[in-house]
Amino acid sequence: MPKRFQDNLERYPGVLAALFLCSGIIVASRADLPLSVWFLAALLPILPLVLVAQRAEKKPLLWCAVGALFFVLGLCLTTERLNPREGIEPSVQKCVIHATVAKTWARGPDFRTLLVYSGRNVTQGTSLPGAGRLLIRHNKVPLCAGDRIAFQSRIRTPLNRGNPGEYDWETDCKNEGILWLASVRGEDSVAVLKRGSSFLPGAILFRAREAMAGFLETHSGRFLGESSAKPVKGILKGIIVGDMGDIDPDLNRDFVDSGLVHALSASGLHVAIVAFLTLMLVKVGVRAVPSVLLWLPLRKLAALACIPAVVTYCLLVGARVPAVRSMIMGLVVATAILLDKKWHSFNSLALAGIIILLIYPLSLFTPSFQLSFASVAGILLMVSPVMSRLYGKDSESTLDSVDAEGGRHEGLGRLLHGLRPLTAVALTSAAATIAVLPFLVQTFHSFPVYTVFANLASDFMITGALSIGLLATAVGVGLPEVGSWVLAPAAFLTLMIIKIASFFSALPGSTVLIPHMGTTEFVVATGIAFFMLWYVRGPLGRKYHVISASGLALVAVVAIPPWVGPDADLEVRFLNVGKGDAAFVRAPGTRGLLIDGGVANEHFDCGRSIVAPFLKWNGNRSLDGILISHPQMDHMGGVLAVIGRMPPSRVWWNPVDVQSSYLDAIVAAARAEGAMILPADRHQEPVRLGGATLRFLNRSCPRGKGRMSHYEVNDASVVCRVEYGDVSFLFTGDIEREGERELLAAGVPLAATVLKVAHHGGKTSTNRDFLEAVRPKIAVISCDGADLGAFPNQQVVERLASAGVQIFITGRDGAVTVRTDGRDLRYEVGRAGKGKRKEEHSEPFAFSIMKRQHATAATWPLN
Repeated sequence: MPKRFQDNLERYPGVLAALFLCSGIIVASRADLPLSVWFLAALLPILPLVLVAQRAEKKPLLWCAVGALFFVLGLCLTTERLNPREGIEPSVQKCVIHATVAKTWARGPDFRTLLVYSGRNVTQGTSLPGAGRLLIRHNKVPLCAGDRIAFQSRIRTPLNRGNPGEYDWETDCKNEGILWLASVRGEDSVAVLKRGSSFLPGAILFRAREAMAGFLETHSGRFLGESSAKPVKGILKGIIVGDMGDIDPDLNRDFVDSGLVHALSASGLHVAIVAFLTLMLVKVGVRAVPSVLLWLPLRKLAALACIPAVVTYCLLVGARVPAVRSMIMGLVVATAILLDKKWHSFNSLALAGIIILLIYPLSLFTPSFQLSFASVAGILLMVSPVMSRLYGKDSESTLDSVDAEGGRHEGLGRLLHGLRPLTAVALTSAAATIAVLPFLVQTFHSFPVYTVFANLASDFMITGALSIGLLATAVGVGLPEVGSWVLAPAAFLTLMIIKIASFFSALPGSTVLIPHMGTTEFVVATGIAFFMLWYVRGPLGRKYHVISASGLALVAVVAIPPWVGPDADLEVRFLNVGKGDAAFVRAPGTRGLLIDGGVANEHFDCGRSIVAPFLKWNGNRSLDGILISHPQMDHMGGVLAVIGRMPPSRVWWNPVDVQSSYLDAIVAAARAEGAMILPADRHQEPVRLGGATLRFLNRSCPRGKGRMSHYEVNDASVVCRVEYGDVSFLFTGDIEREGERELLAAGVPLAATVLKVAHHGGKTSTNRDFLEAVRPKIAVISCDGADLGAFPNQQVVERLASAGVQIFITGRDGAVTVRTDGRDLRYEVGRAGKGKRKEEHSEPFAFSIMKRQHATAATWPLN
């Protein structure tokens, strides 16, 4: 074993253990195998390592044993978390549920999200495993940790929608042990069966957090205008108590685009500020009572005081991963100071990661864990060595010797010493940005260009806002009026941070949108990023060309591969937007066409939450066009949010006589972006989309009829046919029987390879004669699924199955992606198993809504 490699192993044992633990977690997550199989698979490669190690030294044998232990731990813990012993079936009907309150997850205007445990389905007489997540709307009943409550709700399980670019909600819930979901609404929706003890630690912490959040909600921005007070309140709640429920999505977008999103949640910076405030308080106390130094030196006194302060703050903000990581590192440092031991930053970071992953192994796949640990690792790799070279380890500037004349070097040295804090902030921001770049791109599919400058402008303000905000909140819980005056400077600083985020996000080219990377590109990009940081550690000398080449290679790996892949196929994605429609069509060489945008209501916007993230994942900055099949909210609801993020060149719709302020807003927003508003009916010329053709088949809607009924608006849906070689796709909106009969009578070309089933598979559409005219091989139904409502209709599904059509339901199968080169079809579904199979012919599809597809991909030869 090379001497240098052996020295590094001895120096960083925590890093080695963390790497083996992460390897075990990754391997266990890649395949669904029994725990016993993983255990045997982990032990087999260890035996030859032990035999080799016996001939060498004893230390390698110890490393092999430790590595094997952590690898097996990663396998076992991940398998257990991914496949809990007790499962739960969703309920179609509402059930009476009893549960115990654990903590508040988030709160905002008219809603609270609670984490509950010890759930019991009273209706069925069964216990609910794991923890649950309860969403309460329009209910102000006071609750506390330990309270036993009753409510009536359907039981759901955490499940991803299966759309590309979506947040992995399912893994996040499994990681927290959340196995079931429920929601209630109304003042009488929750009953308190029994109050918990007020003296339990959880209850004390719960009340403290609620009191702090209540103070911030009432007094944040008190001396600011109403328009400024609301965003300031949301940010202060986020950074002080870790509650992001009041942060507006558009404001969150500004922080993401400016590179300041880390400031919104309690992270390492916030924990460091708490430690700094504690140190200042200790110094003040020592000046008041200097005799205490006879018992403990100042350094140990500060370390002792920081332990409870940091732990309490971490618990107050909900024990989020970045805060827990910083807390553990802080405890390691404080303990080392108290015991007069040395500590190593990388081992402390590795220890924090090991503890978190042993408790929550799936944290490895969550953005908060990845971004938090990657940024700190980058900072540890680069900042301290570079600062030591610039200023010297003893804080005496080594740059005084750069000018031998003696007349100017003293002034230059003083200037550089004065820039020391600014240099540290700039290096910290640069190191963190380089380290998290691959993770940032994979999480947000964008890169904030001005992130270093935005952080330079705001970091000191964030420190001031949190420091003053914590002090004001502590005072305000007991003395609200006094606390509100103390909070005023924090509110002003927060407003300045918001303006900085808005300024940098609004600059031209503030973000670079980057499509998703494959696993290989991601691993290579991460390796290059950390190679750069490691290479900068030593004396620079002639390394500039290597660093520059590494930077260019990092940009090339991240930005180029997604754009240079094969682009010879037409791709159609039917997104899972619940009971609504949203499909994306992209022909080779085009930006793409969005057909409908899903639903939007007071609580949820498909455009913001589903369609826009998918388009970012896909690399879209703009669109060739948006087609609105008809002006109903389950089809046009998400379009407004998409127009504001990915402006289209054209918007098509079939003008109907409806009064809709939302439709007016869509038209106004599209025109403001320079888009043309065009009619869509069979009298219009076909539209070229690269090598594909978009043909409108519906009749124009007669004007002047007066108010149209719901069914008439459905029958006025745009029906269009996308043709590419020998393959065609038919999109039917929500047309009813009358609409289908009109199309048949008009003699328009209805035959299609893929049919988007009308009206979410409802019973008033897809009649036998219409289906015989279309003769599809694949039918896609966009709806939640029969377990959640009346869609799709069983007779419609049986009618499709009897015609030999392969049926997909977005609520069951997730997003359905169909690709074609003009001859053959290939499809993928977002929620299928890991196996693959080929479909060489059509088979009747047995009607079973709850049964999932056995294949993720298949090929249909059409020639």
